[in-house]
Amino acid sequence: MWCSPLMLLSITPVSTLGLTPSDFEMHVREEHSTFAWIIEGMLTCSGFEIEQVNYVTPEMAEYICTKTGV
Repeated sequence: MWCSPLMLLSITPVSTLGLTPSDFEMHVREEHSTFAWIIEGMLTCSGFEIEQVNYVTPEMAEYICTKTGV
């Protein structure tokens, strides 16, 4: 299943991150980084169930997932 940016934004509103929508767009477009909730939303929308998350550092996370619906 393809996830649109609007689907991902519906998971966690940008305002709860302390960003305006345009700040968020600029951050993703120019800094080429993602937030954990974006990665987690993409995994979920792609049919994975997140079993475990280890936030190694503020910039790095490890995910253990299982494919659902197989």
